[in-house]
Amino acid sequence: MKEQTNGSRVNRRLLFMVLLLLALLWFSTRDREKSGGHPKQPMQGGKEVGGLQGDRQQRDQTIRIVAIQPKPADVRSVLRVDVEADPPSFEASAYRYRWLVNKQDVSHEATLPLKRFQQGDIVSVEVTLLQADGVASSPPVIDSVKIGNNPPVIKLIRLIPIPVSAGEAVRAEVTSEDIEGDFVHLTYEWQVNRQPIPANDRESLDGTLVHSADQIVLFVTPSDPFSKGMQQVSPLITVLNRSPEIDSLPPRQDEKGRYRYQVVARDPDGDLLHYTLIEGPPGMKIDSASGLIDWEVIRLSDEQSHVRMKVSDEKGGEVTQEFRVQTTSH
Repeated sequence: MKEQTNGSRVNRRLLFMVLLLLALLWFSTRDREKSGGHPKQPMQGGKEVGGLQGDRQQRDQTIRIVAIQPKPADVRSVLRVDVEADPPSFEASAYRYRWLVNKQDVSHEATLPLKRFQQGDIVSVEVTLLQADGVASSPPVIDSVKIGNNPPVIKLIRLIPIPVSAGEAVRAEVTSEDIEGDFVHLTYEWQVNRQPIPANDRESLDGTLVHSADQIVLFVTPSDPFSKGMQQVSPLITVLNRSPEIDSLPPRQDEKGRYRYQVVARDPDGDLLHYTLIEGPPGMKIDSASGLIDWEVIRLSDEQSHVRMKVSDEKGGEVTQEFRVQTTSH
């Protein structure tokens, strides 16, 4: 009897332990079902964090704006994409990029250098938001840009020769630059004294159009096959005005009580000449157009015998001549 009593006690203990294990297993299974099969995560700010929250955020996130930068773009540009998502994401790996040039797939990187493409090509990018497992969470958002052209520029305009004289042709030396290496065509517009010279779209100005004291300037406009650059202007140059030259010498004495002297002068620039008597004896005159000096001789002192005259052109050039009159009736 004593042995049966001990055996009953052992059986009851085993049964109790089995029931206890089954109860613990049931409570554990129930907790996992409530949490969706994932262990419960620590709390931050009253919200669960971890894989579950990250997955939910990516599923709820949408792309609002995709913008290619820089704009405008040229063949020197390296394109990138500005993405605005809601809510914002700071995970670069959360986006998938697909670059297309003229609808042809060319790259899946975050940036795209344009140096191997051409002006006028259409570049597009498709940006897709990815879930943690790499599956797209929404349709791609697209932006496009056209590869533009950098207009040519004028770097330097030089007019030669300097100084330039009347009747001498003026030539332009122009330095231009085109970043893409396109052919540059230059258009010329010459102006003389602020007046355009018609039908003279050439790199030189004919000497027949160049007169003394003229002010000459050149406007140059560059263009390539795609666009026109900004017009640039040359430095202003003034044509040299050469002074007249006197080729004659005055007679020493009067002839029969009358003194006559025909001044002979010329202007290297072909300008009209004007003659002026600056100083001379009483009664002496000079014809302003012809240069003839005429004087009816009178008795003179040494001071009165001194003569000074001037020949000038219409543009400021001048030359003087001085002499003394000796008279036979003195």
